[in-house]
Amino acid sequence: MAVKRMGDTTVWDLEEVANHMEVTLDTVREYVREGKLPAQKFGKKYWVTAEDLGRWARGELPWQQGIPSVSEQMPHDESIK
Repeated sequence: MAVKRMGDTTVWDLEEVANHMEVTLDTVREYVREGKLPAQKFGKKYWVTAEDLGRWARGELPWQQGIPSVSEQMPHDESIK
């Protein structure tokens, strides 16, 4: 997997995240839609920072600590790709 950078930030596309997390791409898309995995849309793709993926792996995201999801603040874009 080639390292992708946006400025000083390392980013992964959703397919790379799914491979790393060992889940399906649909599962990653669901996590993004529900606000469980922070992602930003740039161009036609959603990207996850290496920092946020590390926070997920360590169980440091708010929903993993029993804090309600921020999905109300996320755009409800059914076309997350």
